[in-house]
Amino acid sequence: MVKIGIVQMQTCENKDTNITIAEKGIKECVKKGAEIVILPEIFNSPYDTKKFRSYSEPKGGKTYTFLSNIAKENKLILIGGSIPEIEKNNIYNTSFIFDFEGNQIGRHRKMHLFDIDIKGGQKFKESESLTAGDSICLFNTKYCTIGLCICFDMRFPELSRLMVLNGAKIIIVPAAFNMTTGPPHWESMFKQRAIDNQCFTIGVAPARNINAGYISYANSIIVNPWGNIIYKANDKECFDVIDINLDEVENIRKQLPLLSARRNDVYCIKEINNKNKNGIILGNEDNVYEIYYVLNKAKEKLNKKGIEQWKEGWDIEELKDKCRKGFFYLYYDKGNIIGCYCLEKNANKEWILENNEYSYLSSLCLLPDYQGKGFGNLLIKSAVEKNSNKIIYLDCWSENNKLKSFYENNGFKYIKDVKENNYFISVFKKG
Repeated sequence: MVKIGIVQMQTCENKDTNITIAEKGIKECVKKGAEIVILPEIFNSPYDTKKFRSYSEPKGGKTYTFLSNIAKENKLILIGGSIPEIEKNNIYNTSFIFDFEGNQIGRHRKMHLFDIDIKGGQKFKESESLTAGDSICLFNTKYCTIGLCICFDMRFPELSRLMVLNGAKIIIVPAAFNMTTGPPHWESMFKQRAIDNQCFTIGVAPARNINAGYISYANSIIVNPWGNIIYKANDKECFDVIDINLDEVENIRKQLPLLSARRNDVYCIKEINNKNKNGIILGNEDNVYEIYYVLNKAKEKLNKKGIEQWKEGWDIEELKDKCRKGFFYLYYDKGNIIGCYCLEKNANKEWILENNEYSYLSSLCLLPDYQGKGFGNLLIKSAVEKNSNKIIYLDCWSENNKLKSFYENNGFKYIKDVKENNYFISVFKKG
């Protein structure tokens, strides 16, 4: 069971007041045992295209810092609803996600801008002030992989399907439906996405304020993988905690195999992300969450086989630092990152006794679907070619004989086993 905290808060014109209410809601959910807490869309600002710029902040600003700190203080996964984010003079409707230590583990910029003009109803045009995002948000937690999109994004079924095909068991949606679209579509949409993808869908909205220029429908909602509504708020401000049982996801998928029965020989859906990218390319800090995702997927497969490689996991800030220094290389296939490796110069490893310049090769992995098809050999070949030093060291869990053989077949020589934490690693050297 996972305890989900819903902060359905009423927003106003004062940013400080909004942050204070968000803090109150988060702490109230924590008192009730919440492990994951979700804020609504545009929680620190009025939902007004004319005001987004004046309320906007850069990453690392006041609201971002508040979210990071309160996640760390309360040891929870915090989905920071969304805020107007400014970068290079562009304004985005952005959700930041933080882990137990206050590290950012995900970010989503609303991809589909809400430009509507319904006869006799709502008229709104986000594109007057906002820039659209262009990437899908998935992040890993100790509970499961979670997908996130914002409000209007959820109306596009391709997006939620891609999240689920990439491992999501929960889709979270900070959203501010209005009084025109909310009554006919809110429940139906969350039920549709849950049934089609056999996952939990969670929508978190601002509370209704009838004096606001944009009136939220509210009615925050959780739907289970069978399509049953297991929680629904009303239009008032509320801070509630709901238990969800993630075992339901696999149970439903086994009983009614919708995802596995897809006809990939007839139709398919895929993410087109930098579709001209192919081959091995130097990564940067913007790729850190994709790197984190690939590493975790590879780790999950190893751990299921009883191989304790990378059991401790990775620190996002450390990965960012290595990306900034130009150590990470990414393997693209038709625009998608399918693998990576880190080639670090003169790493501080106690078991490397080398007076000469050397490189340390680590984090070499592929997504499970690409393993055993020769891609690993290409990664190793690339690392050797890109190494500016004469010597490369690497290591692997000492009981992983298959990986040892792989390295030896690629020209690495076994040096010794050394103890690291509660197990032994095998050290290899080339050059």
